[in-house]
Amino acid sequence: MNIGSDMIVAAGKSRSALGDSVPRVKEFFLQKACSDGGFAGRAGKSDLYYAVFGLSGLQALEGSFEAGRCCHFLEVIAPETLPDLVHLAAYIRCRSLLRLPRDGGKMSGLLARFRTPQGGFANFADSDETNIYSCFLALGAFQDIGRPLPDRQAFIRCVRSLRRGSGGFVNRHNAPVASPPATAAAIVIARCLGDPVKEKTIRWLLDQHDGAGFVAARGVCGPDLLSTAVALHSLALSGADLTPLREPTLDFIDSLWSGKGGFFGHWFDNVLDCEYTYYGLLALGSLQGDAL
Repeated sequence: MNIGSDMIVAAGKSRSALGDSVPRVKEFFLQKACSDGGFAGRAGKSDLYYAVFGLSGLQALEGSFEAGRCCHFLEVIAPETLPDLVHLAAYIRCRSLLRLPRDGGKMSGLLARFRTPQGGFANFADSDETNIYSCFLALGAFQDIGRPLPDRQAFIRCVRSLRRGSGGFVNRHNAPVASPPATAAAIVIARCLGDPVKEKTIRWLLDQHDGAGFVAARGVCGPDLLSTAVALHSLALSGADLTPLREPTLDFIDSLWSGKGGFFGHWFDNVLDCEYTYYGLLALGSLQGDAL
């Protein structure tokens, strides 16, 4: 199981739901491509993080793009200067998507800077605070460079330590409540590493659907597309029955659709970007079952 490729396969299943709108979504991603080869973020400037979603979205929809320009964008980046794990993982994922050399030895060394004493990963180097999102990114990055995850058992124990009695997971130890995105990431990590997922965790995540979509955490005002997409994806991978959620969630996703070919992140959002549009594809695709 590969985190990045599995998400693209799932997002690709959205084509059956999008129908005649597929070309419009492809064009949206292409319009976000910048002259330097990157993809525009919310500020309208080329951004390595958003390049992951632009490239992944086009690949999921089988869209063509000027790969050479994007390759040049990556070649001028010095990975050792990237400020955090988010950007290093994005750099590695982009190189993987473009089938560029990844120098597993060098990348392993750079990823090791973000290991925590407990065996997990943090977003910033030399941090003592493990978080599930960073563990998710690190595992995907090691898969992308074709290297084994170091100290696998310590990593698994570290992730397990973030599970609460409810079955849900917190992103970090001092978080007040479990959250659907953290729980979804923990489920995907467990499946990748062959660690059994407790049924209690699946039930907890299903219970976080608010009748429209999934919320980022209890008490948050309304669902969002990122939380909805990652929850649906992890539940679909786990074989959970999504039938009761399908129609109301499709209505929620549709409410975030723009005729410009993108998706908004939530009901109060007014900016279209590559990230949330990709999550729109992932959410739609995860609801399609074995389509395509």
